[in-house]
Amino acid sequence: MRSATDELIERGLHAWSAGELDRLEAVLDPAVTLRSVAPGDWDCVGWEEVMWLLRRRQAEGNAAYPVTIEHVDEHTFIVSSTTRIDSDGPQPFPVATRITVADGKVTAMQQYRTDNVSGPAAG
Repeated sequence: MRSATDELIERGLHAWSAGELDRLEAVLDPAVTLRSVAPGDWDCVGWEEVMWLLRRRQAEGNAAYPVTIEHVDEHTFIVSSTTRIDSDGPQPFPVATRITVADGKVTAMQQYRTDNVSGPAAG
């Protein structure tokens, strides 16, 4: 059975995939972390850094993309894409993001490659 919190988180995640970042921001814990596929410039700590990065990427023309959202358990969602995220950028491959939820807020987001290929421009 899905709770009101589950529905709120899922709406925020769908909004993220649609480019509606303000709705995502509403479900982020103040200390949320975002970890990219590989450690680097995209790693963020705190909702301000996360939102700054997402808004910057959106302003650079990184458009929303279709995703599926899987509700794994009361603390975990998986947001995944079957298409490349950045054809000419640092993530030219499909990714999944494991979303961790606690106390009704997104506390961690960890991205993973989903194409199972190790080359830099796979796909």
